Parts: sequence; structure tokens; C-alpha cells
Amino acid sequence: MTGDLTVHHVDTLRTQLEPCTQTTHVQLELDGLDIDDAVAVTELLNLIRETLSKAASLTLFRAPQILAHDLYRAHLLRPESALKLIEPRQELPYG
Repeated sequence: MTGDLTVHHVDTLRTQLEPCTQTTHVQLELDGLDIDDAVAVTELLNLIRETLSKAASLTLFRAPQILAHDLYRAHLLRPESALKLIEPRQELPYG
């Protein structure tokens, strides 16, 4: 995924992930994704939860720092979780 995250992007991704099953290993490359919309990130977190409930695993590559932080706060990054976060981005603060 690239560009600014919107609710429309999450809806499109939800449609693409709909056929996931317990044998599906989902991998998402998020290197070009920017997040500025709180509603969209909440919807993305909900989609991640939905995907984890039906897929064998979900791996996120180069997730934006804000998403990685929100995943941690939502307790989705536990060692036993099927969610793996690979090389989350370390963005510099603005200013």
C-alpha cells in the first residue's frame, strides 16, 4: 500500500482480504503508506483484527511508526500472536 491511508483504502483492502482462510498467510508491504487520518487507522486496526480471526498469519512489512505503536497499544503484538511486524519504520518527528 502506498499514499495517504483513507477509509476507502481500508474498504478496498477488506474486499481483497475477504477470501482469507485459516490456511492463508497474508503479507502486506506498507513502506509507502502514510497515516494522517485517525478514523482510517482505527478502521485499519479493525481490519487487522478481522484478518487475524480468519487467516493463519498476517505479516506487516515496514509499517508506519504510528501503526506499530497502535498495534502495541491494542495488545496485538503479543509473542503468541499470528501478527508479525517486520522492520517498522522509525519516522522523525516534525519540527
